[in-house]
Amino acid sequence: MQDYYLKEKDFYVNNFVPGIAYNYTNNSGLWFQPFLGGHYQNSTYYTSWNGYMTGWVFNYNFTFQGLDMVLSQ
Repeated sequence: MQDYYLKEKDFYVNNFVPGIAYNYTNNSGLWFQPFLGGHYQNSTYYTSWNGYMTGWVFNYNFTFQGLDMVLSQ
């Protein structure tokens, strides 16, 4: 679940995304999480379901020439 909110003097927007995700990890330092959710927008000018949000996040920890490194998105 994610909730993004912005408010200014004459404008507000709240983007709410309920959904599902799967968390995959392994012993090599990889962490991967795909997700899918519905997008609901409540704002000054528009309030309704407004499509979907899908994607992934990942993180990979590794060592390169004796230095700890992280590849992340």
